[in-house]
Amino acid sequence: MQTLHTLIPPSNLAAVENALLQTFNTTAASTVFKIAVNDQDYVLKMDSPTAIIDDQLLSCMEIAAEAGIAPPVYYSNKKAGITITGFIKNTPLQAAFIW
Repeated sequence: MQTLHTLIPPSNLAAVENALLQTFNTTAASTVFKIAVNDQDYVLKMDSPTAIIDDQLLSCMEIAAEAGIAPPVYYSNKKAGITITGFIKNTPLQAAFIW
């Protein structure tokens, strides 16, 4: 799995690590990518594998997606720490208020 040292340019690495330490008291973070497949955008997240208590248990992300308040979950492998979800396109706030 890639780490901060392989993803962040060396010139920014110390600043990023400092920001993570000050904010979260850790430098451990998930790797998140925006990917495009067949002209459709998705989010690919690689995280530390989790200890599976019950493979049938739904994550908060999956529950929210099923309720329609989060992007759909297309793939989830808790043992590998990999998920693929829908991507929410950025919409300027003022666009919601055009009369």
